[in-house]
Amino acid sequence: MAKYYLITENFMSNNSSLIANDRSEYFCDLGSPQTSVAKDIDITEELSVQCTRDFHFIGEIVCSKAISKIIAQFNPYKCLFLPAVVSDGQDSKADFALLSLENIQECADMDKSEIVNVPRINLIHVSELYLDLELLDKLPEYKRQLFIIEETPDRIIVSKELGEALIAYRETVANSSLSIRPVSDDGRVPEIY
Repeated sequence: MAKYYLITENFMSNNSSLIANDRSEYFCDLGSPQTSVAKDIDITEELSVQCTRDFHFIGEIVCSKAISKIIAQFNPYKCLFLPAVVSDGQDSKADFALLSLENIQECADMDKSEIVNVPRINLIHVSELYLDLELLDKLPEYKRQLFIIEETPDRIIVSKELGEALIAYRETVANSSLSIRPVSDDGRVPEIY
């Protein structure tokens, strides 16, 4: 079995389009244990709530309560679980959670990976991505449960245990937008599309 999994939104089975309001609705700060939420975070579905599936990544994770409960069981490092409501502007609402993940690990194996960073147009192009498994093995386990790869911030990696729990969930839900794919034994991360 894989030691790590890539989790992402399955765009092929998901035609929803979520837009979150600005972050002023909630406060979170690296290094600060205080989080305050004045109200549920409003997320707008441009189409219909019926199009909204159970997992979205819009810079932060927006997921169903069921997925957030699975992830919460692993008590991930620097991950805030915030209440969110997805609405389509026509009084249809669904309860979700917004996971603000601040656990960012510099762990790409730059000798094997092919990553082109063009900062002037804010573009990161990834042809191939490999994790530095030796570097990850040196991190405490709690920092490896759920994290974003610093070199490619659109990639979320989970541990074997969390990945297997999410796979078990995924097998019970017919129309999930959660995609879980194993990282190969040599550290190669699968494509996100």
